Amino acid sequence: MRWGVTTGCAGVSAIAQCLGGGRAEYAAVVKYSWQGRGLGTTLTNRLIKEAHDRGVAYLYALVTPDNERMLSLLRGLGLPRRERREGEAEHVEVDLCEPGA
Repeated sequence: MRWGVTTGCAGVSAIAQCLGGGRAEYAAVVKYSWQGRGLGTTLTNRLIKEAHDRGVAYLYALVTPDNERMLSLLRGLGLPRRERREGEAEHVEVDLCEPGA
């Protein structure tokens, strides 16, 4: 690693907490060669715990309909969710207030 440049990153997830703190936008990206190995799920579950600990009640993501892996990940979390179409994207909101979050 050189100063300011990270090499070898396989994936990253992040949230941007909305004003008021109860909701946060979620995003994740996993390098193609690492997809299908559970890295996205691991990153997301860690992020959910951190978000819940910070008082976030809902995470939402805007996902293109052809991003089947992300939609499957969000649908497979075992948490209540709501989905709706928003322009060209699927708006998926996950409820972190339920037990197990």
